[in-house]
Amino acid sequence: MSTHPFVMTGAARRALDFLETARLNRGEVSLLVGPPGSGKSAVVAESARGHFLLRRPEHAVVAVTALPGAGPLGLLQALLDQVAPGFRARSGRHGLARLVTSLRRQAVELVLVDEAQHLYKTPLEMLRMLHQRTAVSVVLCGEADELRVRLATVPLLRSHLHRVHLLEQLAPEEALAWAAAQVGQPAAGLERLVETARGNWDRLVRLVRECRLQARREAASRHLEGAVRQMEERDERAA
Repeated sequence: MSTHPFVMTGAARRALDFLETARLNRGEVSLLVGPPGSGKSAVVAESARGHFLLRRPEHAVVAVTALPGAGPLGLLQALLDQVAPGFRARSGRHGLARLVTSLRRQAVELVLVDEAQHLYKTPLEMLRMLHQRTAVSVVLCGEADELRVRLATVPLLRSHLHRVHLLEQLAPEEALAWAAAQVGQPAAGLERLVETARGNWDRLVRLVRECRLQARREAASRHLEGAVRQMEERDERAA
């Protein structure tokens, strides 16, 4: 899940509203798509935390990240780790039965799968069976073209697809305002930094971190130069 700071931009708010609608509609299969670095993982993490909602049940949303090369039981075990800690699936059937029971017991309403473009047929079939046996909504988050290719391998899951939401890139004015607040300087001096980010949230975060690190280095260098000058002045007076 994302370790980047979450900022409630207009695009992020619309994406969160999309996920909340999927939860409330129950039983939907939906896609949250966007280019790399657009902030999908940060939105998924924020939706799982639920800080922006006041009345949502505590365990209503479960979020996991699909890892490349995780094996046939990887996604299933990741979900079980969320709702049945300590339970180890001996097989797909064994694990799915426990997962269905645990989701119902905890009244989970929405399952979010980030980086879903890494899923292949076996875990997608597991999600299809999970969707068939429960009233849980499923949202797959990832890159649009790759997700469509993956879903084509499981037509029964694709046939239940309700909606697709595109997470828009960060608006320049929002990027400028956030960067200025983080760096501590007027937005007018950060246009080039935001232009370099080109609406990519991950790139903007990295650039701002580098900018802050450079500012700290320059401040330390000035402090050192000042200390050296003071020492030289004391030496001169002592002489």
